[in-house]
Amino acid sequence: MEYHQAIQIVDESKRNRHFTAVIDGKRENLRLFVSSEGILCQFKKGSKKWGYPIDPELLMKISSLTPYDQKTDGVKIFRRNLEKIIKHLSASHLWPQILEDAKALQKIDDALIQEWANKSRRELYETSRDLRDNGILPEQAEQTYDCGLTCELFANLFDAKSIKTINYHSWGKEMDIEK
Repeated sequence: MEYHQAIQIVDESKRNRHFTAVIDGKRENLRLFVSSEGILCQFKKGSKKWGYPIDPELLMKISSLTPYDQKTDGVKIFRRNLEKIIKHLSASHLWPQILEDAKALQKIDDALIQEWANKSRRELYETSRDLRDNGILPEQAEQTYDCGLTCELFANLFDAKSIKTINYHSWGKEMDIEK
C-alpha cells in the first residue's frame, strides 16, 4: 500500500483509531494515527497518546486497511461478566443467595438485557431493586445480605472492562441511595 493512501484512510476516519490490516494474507488489528507532522504512526501497546512511526517495510506489505468499530455489545458484556461472577462465587462458596440470583439472571432473554444496557448507572440501581418484585429473581425466605451488594453487582454487569471488585463499603455514598 502506498504511504499517502494509508494516511488518507487513517485521516478520513478521524474518530476511529482501530484498523484491520491484511499483511501477507493475515489479518491484524492495528491502532494507527497521523502525527502533527503528518507521519503515519502506530500507538504503543497500552497507550492512548503516544506511539512510534510505522515501518515503511510493513506498510508495503499491507494489502488493505479498513477501520473497524471496537464497541462491544451490551448483551455480550453482561453475559461474560455474569459467567465470571458465577464461576468465582461457585468456587469460593461465598454468598450463596447472590449465586442463586446470578444463576436466575442467566435465563433472561437478550432483548431485556439490551434494554438494561441502554440505561444509566442510577437507573440500573433502581432496576436491580425491582428484580425480585417483578419475578425475575427468586423470592428468598430471608435476605441475609445487604441490598446494596446486589445493586452494585447488577450495575457492574454492564461494565465493559470486567468485574474486578465489589466495593460494598462506599457504594451508597457515591449514589446517595438508601437501603
